[in-house]
Amino acid sequence: MMGCHAQPIDITTTEKRLVKHFNVLLLTKLSEITEFMSTQSRLRRAAGAIVYHYNAESSTPSILLICDQYGHWTLPKGHLDPGETEEAAAQREVLEETGVTGELGAFVERISYTVHKKGGSFPKQVAFFLMRTESQHVTPQAEEGISAAEWFAPADALARVSYPQVRSVLAHGLSMLQVVV
Repeated sequence: MMGCHAQPIDITTTEKRLVKHFNVLLLTKLSEITEFMSTQSRLRRAAGAIVYHYNAESSTPSILLICDQYGHWTLPKGHLDPGETEEAAAQREVLEETGVTGELGAFVERISYTVHKKGGSFPKQVAFFLMRTESQHVTPQAEEGISAAEWFAPADALARVSYPQVRSVLAHGLSMLQVVV
């Protein structure tokens, strides 16, 4: 019967290289995982909507755009509160920024980008939905940094949106609404 005493193991040069290679791979993967987790912990999530309405004279919808704090025309959007769903945040942000309520529809697209501010930069991810409203009255909320909120024909809205990713979201949403621009 053999005892429980450890016997020295004869490790060959090849086995030593394999162990070293494995350790390097492990450290590399751990570094990638740590970087991913760090990015995810800094990730800011937001939601917004392509708000549209039909008026009696036209079968083409009008699209609501806001002029943001940087002076750019864009879609209404904003941060998620803790525990809030993307859908709830989209509805809340549209209401806060424009005074408009509506029926939230299909998910359109999710975009990601990096925000650069004085305190550093962080990744941001925004989910956009369709939102139909019967209201034509809008109230831009200056305290939210919104200097204007206006309705535009689809082609005009596409031409005015300043941010390329948001323009792509709007184009996708218009195609979902079967609007040819």
